[in-house]
Amino acid sequence: MSTRANLVDTFETQRTLIHRFADGLTQGDSLAVPHFRTNNFNWVLGHILVSRNRVLALLGQSEALTAVEAARYETGARLVDSDTAVELTRLLAALDDSQAAISAGMQAATEADLAAPYSAGSNQNVLQRIEGLLWHETYHLGQLEILRQVSAERSPFP
Repeated sequence: MSTRANLVDTFETQRTLIHRFADGLTQGDSLAVPHFRTNNFNWVLGHILVSRNRVLALLGQSEALTAVEAARYETGARLVDSDTAVELTRLLAALDDSQAAISAGMQAATEADLAAPYSAGSNQNVLQRIEGLLWHETYHLGQLEILRQVSAERSPFP
């Protein structure tokens, strides 16, 4: 399997796990504030989508979250009330949209596209940057598993 196919497959596996973690959660559940210093399920999922927006931009695809929505989930932002949170159903739909766009973008990208520097003066190429963003998503995926249990006080697994 090619690197491209592996990346798309890993993003897809993570999308599937996120849906499992979110299964049965309400908007209110996703906003439950943990008893330790971290953001809630809703914020972490939105933050993952901010990262996916960056992958999509590198692949020349449309964003999954709008700039207004994404601003709520940038590093350093803390989601503290239900008035500013994007609906969980919208976040999950954006996750699905991002997956389709990542797959399409990876198929359409040429080897030269992926080998190009991801920004002016960068030592990383586009493919390396995407791999780094995937690692970032994986880090936050682990948080979602724990936050799922904080949010609903039950495990998504039988």
